[in-house]
Amino acid sequence: MADDLRRFLTNGRDWRYEFHHGVSSLDDVVKAVNEGLPGVPDEARDGLNIALFRHLVEENSQKAMALLDSLPEEKRRAALFDSTWTCFVNNNPDDFLRHLSSLPEPETAKEKDERTKGWNWKARGCLDRYGDDYVEWVQQMPPGLDRDTAMNSLIWATREQNPKEARKLDEKFNAKKP
Repeated sequence: MADDLRRFLTNGRDWRYEFHHGVSSLDDVVKAVNEGLPGVPDEARDGLNIALFRHLVEENSQKAMALLDSLPEEKRRAALFDSTWTCFVNNNPDDFLRHLSSLPEPETAKEKDERTKGWNWKARGCLDRYGDDYVEWVQQMPPGLDRDTAMNSLIWATREQNPKEARKLDEKFNAKKP
């Protein structure tokens, strides 16, 4: 079903693009998906909504959230925290941080781990795409868990390519206060 959905969203009319730019509303996309994939049984509707959420959350996180409204709280939270590392692959880090800010506080070890995994997965791609601008962006983040996690992920990703530069970043980000 997930492959069928991906093909539907990208072959022909570009529903993700339209959703991102406000050409099509969430209702428009859901209606088109339901018409374009008519054989989805009722027991698979939650799975379809979660799969659609994964596609659309990158395009407009706030509007895509409504796809999870009908889910039981446990499934909803699982989809939200799963999106922190399975989505936002090539997105602007501001979009990713905005999405994280919209999530509830992680309660379980798995939710905390997935949020951290999200920063870990983003670090290398953001470094490749934005270079030193990403390092500066992380430095300018508001203090807190996300900033600390982003810094650690950045150091980790840098260490793979350039251990010396990673040490410099570690000293810069984690300077000992006198």
